[in-house]
Amino acid sequence: MSQGHRVREYDVTSNPNGIGVPVFFAGRYSGLLLMKSYFTEDDIGNDASNINQMYRRQNNGELITVALIHFYKNSTGKIYTETTLCLITNIQKPSPAATLKTWEISAKIIKPTIESVI
Repeated sequence: MSQGHRVREYDVTSNPNGIGVPVFFAGRYSGLLLMKSYFTEDDIGNDASNINQMYRRQNNGELITVALIHFYKNSTGKIYTETTLCLITNIQKPSPAATLKTWEISAKIIKPTIESVI
């Protein structure tokens, strides 16, 4: 996962840091998610919540916004939760012969990841 703000620099006529030193501002947010995930045949179907439908366009031409939620439990029993809102841009599927499938998914992250500890 890679996410953050682009950095924009501007030359200004007056800068306390010196002549010719640019001033930096945060630009547009961007993020990219690359992942491998395991799915069974039960995860495949015709509903938008099924993995094989998440990258398809809606009737209005827009991509479906997908929420990916990861949970990690540490040794103290605390649960770290990471929620990522994204648009699936590509899914590489394996051959249909395997029952447990490893799919490679790439997505554009549309908003900073939300992290919490419970």
